[in-house]
Amino acid sequence: MVTPQVDQGSGVVVVLDDRPFTVQDHLSILQHYGFTPRVFSGPLSFANYLHDNENADIRAFVVDLHIPGARKGLSALGFPNQGNDSEFDVGIAIVDSLLSGKFASTPVIFLTAMGMHDEISDKIADAMGHRSNVRHFDKATAPHEFESVVRSISIQEKRPLDFAFGAIVQAERKVRDGDLIRIVEPIYSELVRALNRDPSLFRNITPRQWEELIAGTYLRAGFDDVILTPRSGDLGRDVVAIKHGFGSVKFIEQVKAYSEHHLVTADEVRALLGVLGAELDASKAVFTTTSDFAPTLHLDRFIMPYLPHRLELVNRQRLVERLAWSEQSLDGFLPTH
Repeated sequence: MVTPQVDQGSGVVVVLDDRPFTVQDHLSILQHYGFTPRVFSGPLSFANYLHDNENADIRAFVVDLHIPGARKGLSALGFPNQGNDSEFDVGIAIVDSLLSGKFASTPVIFLTAMGMHDEISDKIADAMGHRSNVRHFDKATAPHEFESVVRSISIQEKRPLDFAFGAIVQAERKVRDGDLIRIVEPIYSELVRALNRDPSLFRNITPRQWEELIAGTYLRAGFDDVILTPRSGDLGRDVVAIKHGFGSVKFIEQVKAYSEHHLVTADEVRALLGVLGAELDASKAVFTTTSDFAPTLHLDRFIMPYLPHRLELVNRQRLVERLAWSEQSLDGFLPTH
């Protein structure tokens, strides 16, 4: 069991669980977004920690509702006898009571793995309906929803980022279309994590840095050759990514670092399609922007036939999702063979 230690001034998430291995994936997600999980094995040690560390910077509480010793600890915690209430009822009541006062506005995420999601959600709503920042997920079936909530909590931490760094990727050798590149660690990962926490930092990234970041996502997705084209004379392609072997593909991508209100026009996308048509060995074109596309662009008669199998449009929202998955495999966006 993890021994609690106060880490003043950092993002801490308290996890109440008797068997930490059952939430190992969730702990990994928390750590990925910069949190320091503290695991407690029961309500008594949990209550003592809250009492002794009332000034700790706790960003959220994650509670596995299989709480050991819930009934045994009732009298020690000053709770009345709960009669025939279930273990879930007792656990929810304990959490609701302990997380009052200073922690009343701190997010609470309940986890269960009993196939009783709706029933337990109703119990949580009945006991804690006065709190709007309470969520409930099934441990086995909702990891993406859990990650989404953790990401939204982490974004509230406005951590400063120094943008005076060197290259995000590094050239390995020259090829016909530009430079074959590799990711520079830990700069790439630290930058991606910062952007995941706070997309408002988008405005601090230069156009060339965006091209390097996007090139890095292809490497994270397992592409064999990723080429960053020159700043001038790129022939309308900023990144070229190739996967060899069975199911081999070649992607060409254009990246436009625009302000939020500068929309990509149909003419710009048509120009990329012209490049796709001329580059006969290219499988697909991707147009990525830090803003968005003109509202009816996808209905353009010269663009619509290419969507989505030969042309991918990635706007600001999808770019956030793409960066969030760049530490994994980008499932759902890029093929993994």
